Amino acid sequence: MKPVNFKALLRRTLVVPLLIMGILAGVLLWEAHGLLGSMMALDQTDQVISSSRRLLLLLVDMESGV
Repeated sequence: MKPVNFKALLRRTLVVPLLIMGILAGVLLWEAHGLLGSMMALDQTDQVISSSRRLLLLLVDMESGV
């Protein structure tokens, strides 16, 4: 094997996996960001549901007290 071919093969052997790892890391960060956004929306939904339940209980208490 010629030294020039060996160096090119060595570069491809190192660059391709590093490039794939970089792409996968980017996808992982993008998915983690999306998951965080979904978790925040779910938390807000839980807060709204909890507030509406408390409001309903207060209305029932007001109605039964009158």
